[in-house]
Amino acid sequence: MSVESPSGRLPGLIPAALLLLLLITSCASGPTENVDREADAANKASVDEVVLPIDAYEFTNEQISQTEHAREVLISSCMRRFGFQVSHASGPAQDSRPVEELALDLGVHGNQRRYGVVDLAIASRYGYHLKSVAGTDNRRTRSTRDPGAANPDEFAVLTGATKDGREQLRYNHRPVPTGGCVGFATREIAGDGGLGEADLVSRIAAESYERSLVDPEVVAGFAKWVACMKAKGYDYASPRDAGIGFDIDSIPVTPRETAAAETDVACKQQTNLIDIWHGFEANYQNAQIARHLPELRKVQSARDAQMKRVADIIANQP
Repeated sequence: MSVESPSGRLPGLIPAALLLLLLITSCASGPTENVDREADAANKASVDEVVLPIDAYEFTNEQISQTEHAREVLISSCMRRFGFQVSHASGPAQDSRPVEELALDLGVHGNQRRYGVVDLAIASRYGYHLKSVAGTDNRRTRSTRDPGAANPDEFAVLTGATKDGREQLRYNHRPVPTGGCVGFATREIAGDGGLGEADLVSRIAAESYERSLVDPEVVAGFAKWVACMKAKGYDYASPRDAGIGFDIDSIPVTPRETAAAETDVACKQQTNLIDIWHGFEANYQNAQIARHLPELRKVQSARDAQMKRVADIIANQP
């Protein structure tokens, strides 16, 4: 199980294709929780949460979920102006991972599996599985309808372009917003900035992780972890490879898997690997924050302003 992204978290908000999938699908997968319950779930993130300095400038998973919901509200309203009777969900987007799963699996900021499994209690119960997979009660059914099957006119108004790529300027004698209703909703929420994580924030988060992998102290820590695991009968080339060979996409979690995960965590504790690894990243990020502080303060202000717009949209939804 190698690490594909530094945080394990989706880098931005749901793409237009998923919004289309959401809006053209009439049946939800089940009742959705309100924003208060979402915030409560996010606040109850697992004890194995990893906190890094750049988190202060990121969107939390709960904020991402709220932003997706607000964008659904605006898209639905825009589409109705063109005569398309689509409805938005009463909570997080059904075709994105609900905030409860994100907080459960990845933590408030998405860092929970940044260094793999780091908590012995989690290893003993879930092995290398994400909690939402190991606990089937937390899983939700996703729609599998093909967005390409949507009504061509609906698709054009939603996206601002026909299916063959031509720009849709008008529909029923009314001008279509640039980028369609998706573009309109994005601009209403993002204001003068971009929607989702600022490039600078994402870059610092990614760079600190990538540079940690070649830091001499971290590399030495990796070697000690490998030796510790080998002494206990596990042959992994790196902590990032821990869990390879186990089917982590289905249940049950086997005793063999939990034993490996427990040994993994024990070796991380024995070699002090997480403190070393996290220490490098924290130092690197703090240095970058100090270097870019004026820019990051603007990022923080823009994020807060965006979330104020999101709250207003949700509060005033039809």
